[in-house]
Amino acid sequence: MNHQPQDSEAELRIDPLTGVHNTLHDVQQFAYHEWKLHGKHYEEYACEFLGTTLLVMAVVGAVAIVQAARSPVAAVVSAMPARLLLTGFIIAFCGMVITISPFGKLSGAHLNPAVSFGFWMLGKLGIKDTIGYIGSQMAGGLLGAVIAKPAFGMLAREVKYAAMAPGAHISVITAFSGEFACTFVMTLAIFYFVSHSSLARWTPFMLLALIPFLVLFDGTVSGCGMNPARWIGPAYIAHIWQAAWIYLVGPIGGTALAVFFRKSGLASSPVPVTAKLFHDINYRSLFKHDQMPTKAHGMPQPQPGDETKKRS
Repeated sequence: MNHQPQDSEAELRIDPLTGVHNTLHDVQQFAYHEWKLHGKHYEEYACEFLGTTLLVMAVVGAVAIVQAARSPVAAVVSAMPARLLLTGFIIAFCGMVITISPFGKLSGAHLNPAVSFGFWMLGKLGIKDTIGYIGSQMAGGLLGAVIAKPAFGMLAREVKYAAMAPGAHISVITAFSGEFACTFVMTLAIFYFVSHSSLARWTPFMLLALIPFLVLFDGTVSGCGMNPARWIGPAYIAHIWQAAWIYLVGPIGGTALAVFFRKSGLASSPVPVTAKLFHDINYRSLFKHDQMPTKAHGMPQPQPGDETKKRS
């Protein structure tokens, strides 16, 4: 006889708490979306700046250590194809480490204006954040080269601080074609991986396998930059501005073609599920229309269909 009133009292004690929890959940979701749309994203910009700084330092260091004639590595690895593969692997490995680091997980580790431009074209990045990302990446590219200059000393000077220019007897059009083609392949692969939930977290590891072969293909043609931020820092330090437009237009054009391919209907999943190269549920996301879960201030980000489920 006494059990039913006790159950009712228990329900009365639980229901208000559940209501408070749901209200808090809705408030946090609203605050999160307001932050995504109108908030300041300086932490993400700082992560892109720091990540690109480290990446360009790694680029200058890899080229200096592997390609400089005075380097002990060059004495051991004498064949140019092997040197190109090793250089590409070192750069890609450093990029992978940056991508899976905490600041890479927060910003998405684009580290490349062409990649951020592509995600803007795909509707994943707002114009304000696109400008913030690209500005941070270009500034990071400059700082990375400035730091690498004394860090790698004579070896870096011997390879002209990894500044890029068309190779010997290579025409400007051929060099441009190399930048364009390699960036197209790289960004197309990125967009494919981040368009599938099961592959998204493997994006940096895919790049670790892909980039060495792109460097092998284009390293002696254009330098295989595929990244305006990687180009500008070494160019500034070495005062080499030869055919500068190649290293700006080539990567942007290659990315635009990759986006066109994604939007043309030829791709099964034209819109990426995330714009992060290594998506971690524990890190917030400023990107638009994320379809992968993200914890926002301790709460899961709402996913497509949530409103329908709630109404049903």
